[in-house]
Amino acid sequence: MVTPVRIIVTICLIVVLCACPAGNIDTHPYRVGVLENGSLDEASGLAASRIHPDILWALNDSGSEPVLYAITTTGADSGRIAITGADNRDWEDLAAFTYRRKSYLAIGDVGDNTARRDDCTIYVIEEPAVYGKQARNRLKVKPAWQIAFRYEDG
Repeated sequence: MVTPVRIIVTICLIVVLCACPAGNIDTHPYRVGVLENGSLDEASGLAASRIHPDILWALNDSGSEPVLYAITTTGADSGRIAITGADNRDWEDLAAFTYRRKSYLAIGDVGDNTARRDDCTIYVIEEPAVYGKQARNRLKVKPAWQIAFRYEDG
């Protein structure tokens, strides 16, 4: 028996298959590069730079230094940026955005693997316009602002 749900699922499947151009889908993974920086050993967040088209910003998870790592899209090391006045209790995510024509990075110190945190913080820094040799000299930046919050249900 053909049910309405089966008809809807079939139509959705046909639409998806028709939307995919034949022969243009590569389902096999391939290596685009190798992560060079050994300090980036527990990467937890990744964001594409809004300033530099070939740079990705990454961060390590909990207990690491409050540092962002600049890497190229092929994994080459392009330096690190220390975030002064920030703690890495359990950094979990990173986002790039533009606000009032300036590029920013938002660092989510929101992890709570043991369900014991009372509060979380989002640190927002203006995206550094430098990387590479200058960033390898441990450029330091302060958060432009931070947002402290608590989840209602803990």
